[in-house]
Amino acid sequence: MDLLTKLHTDPFVLIHKRLEDITTDIDLLDEVELVRHDRYLDPEKKIEFLAGRCLIKEVLGELLGRPPDTINLSMTESGKPYYKQEGEELVHFNLSHTQKDFTLGVSLKPIGVDMEPEKDNISLDSMRTFLADDELQQLKSMPDSEQSNQVLKLFTAKEAFIKATDKRYGLDEIVFKCTNGCWDLKAPTCDCLIEHSTYESFFVAVSVDLD
Repeated sequence: MDLLTKLHTDPFVLIHKRLEDITTDIDLLDEVELVRHDRYLDPEKKIEFLAGRCLIKEVLGELLGRPPDTINLSMTESGKPYYKQEGEELVHFNLSHTQKDFTLGVSLKPIGVDMEPEKDNISLDSMRTFLADDELQQLKSMPDSEQSNQVLKLFTAKEAFIKATDKRYGLDEIVFKCTNGCWDLKAPTCDCLIEHSTYESFFVAVSVDLD
């Protein structure tokens, strides 16, 4: 089953890749992307940006039956990249990466993806500005041994939702509730899918805006 056919049956598809498994070609960058690439002073950041763009264009090219060098991305006002060509099916995507690991989500609906490496002993106080009061109370009620993992699951879910909805809601409007170890959206009221998963040593969350 090809990717586009799969997207007509599944709400999203995730593609995981290591940096060394991504074929990079600087000729795939358009003029705007090349300027952004060249602004990075850190050579590793240059490589990560190039790899991310090449992965996006490779996957979109496969989905749409087009050469990757014909895929030109645009940006929303909030800075989220998207692709739309007249006469072609609108495919949404979102990329998250940390160091040398990349996760790309694709969907026929607006999608957000976030991945974070597992960490121990995360202080709730250090995350206070990111947490709603209800979320903080839920976390405090959990055993200490579970708090770090649950903070990361909440963080990735909230980040994925913010990306899926293209920053349509302020952080103070977003509240999640933990049920059976998973964080579900409590507010705002909207039709939005939230799914949690793991990939190697990473927590991954996906949000799809179904409205």
